[in-house]
Amino acid sequence: MHSLRLRPARDEDVPAMAALEVAAFLDSPMHKAMFPQRLRIKPGVQDQLEWNMARMRKGLADPNLHYLVVLTDAPGRGEIIVGCAEWSAPAKDDYNDDDDDDDDIDGGGMRDRDGTEGVGVRRRRRSRRKSEEEQERARDLELRMARLPPFLDKSALLDANDEVMELIEKSKDAFRGQNRHRMWTLNSISVDGDYRGIGVGKMLTRWGMERADRDRTGIWIISSPLGLQLYRSLGFTQVAEGSRLGEPQYLMLKFYEPGVGAEHRNGNGNGNGNGNGGRQEDGKGIEDEKGIEDGKAAKVVAA
Repeated sequence: MHSLRLRPARDEDVPAMAALEVAAFLDSPMHKAMFPQRLRIKPGVQDQLEWNMARMRKGLADPNLHYLVVLTDAPGRGEIIVGCAEWSAPAKDDYNDDDDDDDDIDGGGMRDRDGTEGVGVRRRRRSRRKSEEEQERARDLELRMARLPPFLDKSALLDANDEVMELIEKSKDAFRGQNRHRMWTLNSISVDGDYRGIGVGKMLTRWGMERADRDRTGIWIISSPLGLQLYRSLGFTQVAEGSRLGEPQYLMLKFYEPGVGAEHRNGNGNGNGNGNGGRQEDGKGIEDEKGIEDGKAAKVVAA
């Protein structure tokens, strides 16, 4: 019986975390497309390792990201990291919900009866603002693409991001009007292959579920087929499916349920919950603030 301990990740954990991620997605179709051999600079997986370490160190300084590790004691090796995960907390101020003003149209579209600006004016102003934001995003994307390392296939990364956004669009109605940026999301989770099936993936996932319950909000995850068993055992529902660079992907949702006991919200007693979660990735598109520079659309990691 392994004694598992979960704690926040530290800077000194980064090399082991990066190695876990690389090992987890090494044979993934997406990994092969994102890091093709023809673009390799350093031998073996050194390019990916250095990329992951730089991204993780940057992420550790981001207050909205939460990196976790699970440790155990290995004979002859002492304490080792056997699993890691990255969670994103709900956005506080970066994203605004889009209001539907159809019921408030005043006909003239200029001024309401009290002399304030009418809905039509507000809509046109909001439309101009969105157009300006889209132009700014496009400029920002160009800059971020230029900063990507040469061993990363930029075309594949853009294709992967487009497919993620299509999957999110498919699931739009399933969000019940909730802004996904104001929900928790599991960006990545990976487990050492020698320690799968003992609850490491479940431990890393439940951490975020407890935070979401505390914040009274839901969670969304994009998973590969291997992750479905874990997330379903914890009460997640599959709401859409698609693919990313040839690998099947599934969008999973779990809403906050007021009045439901934590043991039921966290999936206790529901399924075997063996933590053998398989690959899953973040699904956050280029239009997010981090997006492409952090390589989020490129991550495929295994639980």
